[in-house]
Amino acid sequence: MALAVTPDHPQEQFGKIDKRFGLFIGANDDLFVPEKVIRYADYAASSIQAKSVNRILENENHLSILLRADDLIGKTIMDWQKK
Repeated sequence: MALAVTPDHPQEQFGKIDKRFGLFIGANDDLFVPEKVIRYADYAASSIQAKSVNRILENENHLSILLRADDLIGKTIMDWQKK
């Protein structure tokens, strides 16, 4: 699963993103290095980065973040609609 969803060329792939995005990872992720994953956002154009959300969430791991994903995504979408 991890290989299926991990970008092969994150710099190129994130550079092609043309819409804002949310990127969330748990600080205690047991499959990925959170600091490396969150840096993928830096590859997007600065205009896209400014509209996007990326956060490392304390006290969350690879699976526990799934229990919060709906709230995180929902809150992010609601915040975007206010802007």
